[in-house]
Amino acid sequence: MNRRFAFIITDDKISSMPGLILCGALFLCGCVAGTFSSAFVEDGSALTQYFSEYLSLEQDGSFIDPSFFSVLADTLRYPLAVFVMGFSMPGMIGIPVLTGIRGYTLAFSVSVMVRLYGGDGVLLALSLFAVSTLITVPCLLILSAQSFRASCMLTYMVVKPGSRGSLSLYNIKYFVSCLICFGLLTAAAVFDTYLTVRMVRFAVSYI
Repeated sequence: MNRRFAFIITDDKISSMPGLILCGALFLCGCVAGTFSSAFVEDGSALTQYFSEYLSLEQDGSFIDPSFFSVLADTLRYPLAVFVMGFSMPGMIGIPVLTGIRGYTLAFSVSVMVRLYGGDGVLLALSLFAVSTLITVPCLLILSAQSFRASCMLTYMVVKPGSRGSLSLYNIKYFVSCLICFGLLTAAAVFDTYLTVRMVRFAVSYI
């Protein structure tokens, strides 16, 4: 591992910025890929049928709202994964990849809705993702950036054992930042459980 890379991941002034830039760039690349991939979704496919059935159930009032815990599990899926990867060497690769996948799935879902329902699809996508995404995406990128740095430092310590005494991977600041992010993510799950469903019903009424 060259000295320049070692300096970047261990310098406190640079901190998590390289990880934030890398994960943010891959998230945006995933968004672009997801947007273009939606063009290959054909009418009558399993995905379009799923959206049609979902809208039908919402319009009939027979759709069963998800429980808070199922929404929380879905909200924490990616953030918790990158947090755990921060304690492992494979996180150097896995964390940026996960942020790219998250960008892909988010952009793909929004693009498919817009492609299928036009302007009404924009309203539906906004009701489903707009507010919660403003919370979940920044939290994911913050967790990804610092977990990526921790994973890189862990790898550096394994490759160069003599540096173990001089580096602090997981300090109080690290865990306080994680705690704040997970608190905000929990708040986003509460919002999705009790308010987003009403926003979606309002949007469906216009489709």
